[in-house]
Amino acid sequence: MNGIEVIREMFKRACGILDHVMKDVTQEMFDYVPPGQTNTIAWNYLHIFRVLDAGLLSRYRQDTPPIWDMGGWSEKIGIEWPENDPHEWAHALAAPLDTAREYAAAVAEAAEAYLGELCNDDLDRVIVTRADGTETALFDIIRILADYHIAVHTGEIAVLKGIQGKAGYGF
Repeated sequence: MNGIEVIREMFKRACGILDHVMKDVTQEMFDYVPPGQTNTIAWNYLHIFRVLDAGLLSRYRQDTPPIWDMGGWSEKIGIEWPENDPHEWAHALAAPLDTAREYAAAVAEAAEAYLGELCNDDLDRVIVTRADGTETALFDIIRILADYHIAVHTGEIAVLKGIQGKAGYGF
């Protein structure tokens, strides 16, 4: 198995687990504002795909416009995504679940296509990822955004389901 196959499998597995966790989420659960400092399922779910979209697919894929912008998702979902994602905004984010699923599917499909376009040599490409000049190999960017990031927020969604009386992972 080469690096591209590993990354594609990681992405497929992470999305599969997320889909499994999300399959019985209702609109009420999606918008539930939890106590304390955590964010809604809606925010976690949209954040996963917004980061894939704005980061991996837009910024690191040679500056293509985000699907969020090209597809008019701000209007469809009814939210403006702020630049810095402040807690006050994110904590109580509500959104239409079915439309959020459509956005997620569009981003996942585009990400899978992008990963399919890459070759192993692309994974060694170094990209400036911070204003201070920090550089990161594309392999590490993809590994973080297409696996780790999805897994972390899937865990948050599972916990948020659990505090609402549903099985988090359900397996």
